[in-house]
Amino acid sequence: MRTLAEAAARVRALDVVRVATISDAPWVLAHCAQSIDLSMTRFPQHKSRLFQTTVGTIAKKRFLSKGAMSHDLTAPIPGAPPLTIADVDVGRTRLLDAIARFEEFGGTTARHFAYGDVTKAEYDALHAMHIANHLLSWPK
Repeated sequence: MRTLAEAAARVRALDVVRVATISDAPWVLAHCAQSIDLSMTRFPQHKSRLFQTTVGTIAKKRFLSKGAMSHDLTAPIPGAPPLTIADVDVGRTRLLDAIARFEEFGGTTARHFAYGDVTKAEYDALHAMHIANHLLSWPK
């Protein structure tokens, strides 16, 4: 998945009955939605500017050039409110709603907590890769 439009199609096609058997599925869906929402508002905690302009920028460019992301799949967004979604269908709806809001968003994107400055086009690709990284980890 290289775009949020592709990710949304994949999320819509999820077999909710099968996905409901994956214990962290509701959290994963809500986590991806939270990340999208924060990219339009503000991430609560940030790595240092030095980190963002070195390691963070390198990671962002690497992910974008590879078209794929790999990250700690259990890590919450630093400083973000804990997620308490317990239902897959609610999590899926929350994610699809966040994608729709992002696609319609015309404002300035928020500085990413690790990558620093990110354009809307970069966020589109990074969010799609983030969703793919999580979904591809699920058992078939």
